[in-house]
Amino acid sequence: MDDFWTLALWALKIWLYLIVSLIMVPAMFGFSLGVSETYMTILVKTLEWATLKIQKVYAEERTLKASSSSGEWRSNCGATASHPLL
Repeated sequence: MDDFWTLALWALKIWLYLIVSLIMVPAMFGFSLGVSETYMTILVKTLEWATLKIQKVYAEERTLKASSSSGEWRSNCGATASHPLL
C-alpha cells in the first residue's frame, strides 16, 4: 500500500510541475502555449454537441407526444357502437 501512495504522490508532483512550467510560467510573461485556447475550443464544441443532442431528443419527444395525442383524438371523435361514423 505504501508503494501505491508513493507512486501517486510522485505522479501528482510531476503533474504539478507540468502545470506550472507549461501554463503558469508562460502566463506570467504574457504569452501562452495555446493550451487555454485549445481547452476552450474543445469545451465549446462539446457543449454545442450536447445542446444539439438535447434539442434533437426534445423534438423527437414532441413529435411522438403530438402524434400519440392526435391518434387518441381521432379514435374518440364521436363514433360509438350505437352511432358509427361512415
